[in-house]
Amino acid sequence: MFRQFWKSATQSPRTTCKEWDQINECTLDVPSGRIVVAGCTDYFPDAQRVDVLPGFYRARVYYGKPNTLSADGLDGDDHYKFVLWKAVAGPIKILKQRTVSSAG
Repeated sequence: MFRQFWKSATQSPRTTCKEWDQINECTLDVPSGRIVVAGCTDYFPDAQRVDVLPGFYRARVYYGKPNTLSADGLDGDDHYKFVLWKAVAGPIKILKQRTVSSAG
């Protein structure tokens, strides 16, 4: 089951790495002032829309339990959190890299 949580912040959030398997951060340019929040299997016309001020944002993506996904990627206990705040453009950051176990 794909679960997501979206949050807006006024500044870079504190990072709590223990509860997440992977954390990435990037720049998001939103010239239209509208963001579409959709997963890969969502029907795009029905996806959630979020209105924000136009401009650059930093986006932090938290990944929980991505290793629980089924072979087809549709079932599992994976969950995600997205945090967005107004900021200048910057480089991609990997704040925590997940470890992938290989089946022997």
